[in-house]
Amino acid sequence: MTKKRSRSSAIRIIKRVSRSVKLRLSTGGTTERIISALHTVLSEQGDEDDDLKKCKTSMCHVGKMQKDVDSACSKDNLLFNFEEPLKDYVRAVQSIKATMLDRANAFRQHFDLDRERKYKELNLEKLKFMNPEKYAEAESEFREASLL
Repeated sequence: MTKKRSRSSAIRIIKRVSRSVKLRLSTGGTTERIISALHTVLSEQGDEDDDLKKCKTSMCHVGKMQKDVDSACSKDNLLFNFEEPLKDYVRAVQSIKATMLDRANAFRQHFDLDRERKYKELNLEKLKFMNPEKYAEAESEFREASLL
């Protein structure tokens, strides 16, 4: 046990990083200190290599994202090229729909007027047989209304 304690007191922790612990010999000669310093430098170089790899990977991801953005922009331009013709088409369809609605209303109005005219003709025919005196007067009113 004494050997473990003497060794543990000879090593001092100088820095604690999340992935590694950097140690330095606090006792010993110049050779041990040089080796300890070399070990510290080499252990930091590994971290730098990992960081450099992560940086390169991140740059690759940024490049891919840039390509995706460029692709999306070109698709947006393509969509913009189709947007105006689609808007024109929608306007044309709305215009046709409004025209059809106007024509349907005019047809309905014409149909109602025709039905009313036929109803009046029927009443006029009935009046002809029931009351011949009023028939002449009603017929002249009906003919005047038909001309308008």
